[in-house]
Amino acid sequence: MKYTSINELGLHRKTNQDRVLVQETKHGFLALVCDGIGGGRAGDVASQMVVDIFEEMFEQQGHFEDDEAVISWFRKTLNKVNRHVFAKGEAVIEYDGMGTTLIGVVIRNKRAIGFNVGDSRLYEFRHAKLNLLSHDQTYAYQMYLQNEISKEEIERHPHKNALINAVGINETITFETIRVIDGWTRIMLSSDGLHGFVPHAYLEQAFNLNIEKSTEVLKDLAFKAGGYDNISFIIVEEGQNG
Repeated sequence: MKYTSINELGLHRKTNQDRVLVQETKHGFLALVCDGIGGGRAGDVASQMVVDIFEEMFEQQGHFEDDEAVISWFRKTLNKVNRHVFAKGEAVIEYDGMGTTLIGVVIRNKRAIGFNVGDSRLYEFRHAKLNLLSHDQTYAYQMYLQNEISKEEIERHPHKNALINAVGINETITFETIRVIDGWTRIMLSSDGLHGFVPHAYLEQAFNLNIEKSTEVLKDLAFKAGGYDNISFIIVEEGQNG
């Protein structure tokens, strides 16, 4: 398995509330991107808590019997994380309202299962096409699902970034499970500092380069688009022995 990752402070940001995690054990491969919300130190506290707990739980995890075992592990870990972040937000005034998005993928024996909370995204690249696999959990996307606006109107809608789901904002949490079809070439997890400012066609063009060059081009594109948010993403390339 080959991978690259970027976690850069945006040009118009004083702090970076994004966190990324890439972890390999003999039982599998885990990648996470979190985009903290809540302002002040709250967002980075939430995203760091998520990364720390997931890292610990993945390190302790033994062999995954099948896909359902992966999903069960993620559900258990996410519920634990959510309880901790929610409790911290309730207990500390400065952390009131904190939370974070989470986009993740677990890969074992070249099989990939993605998980989504919020509006960070999971993409796959195959046959020279970049495909968005996750669904933004925002008010604007919900309006689209209810046929209140068109798909094209989502990006222009004033509530396109208004989240309806995030880690730590409620006592209970739901998540999207994404079963990636076998045969992918690369997978990308990104915060909206990348995909929120760089058009999909430009993202796709960058993926036709090698993984190192793709990473540099994507980072440059985000900064050239204004660098209005922090820029975080992970690209994973399927290896011959992954």
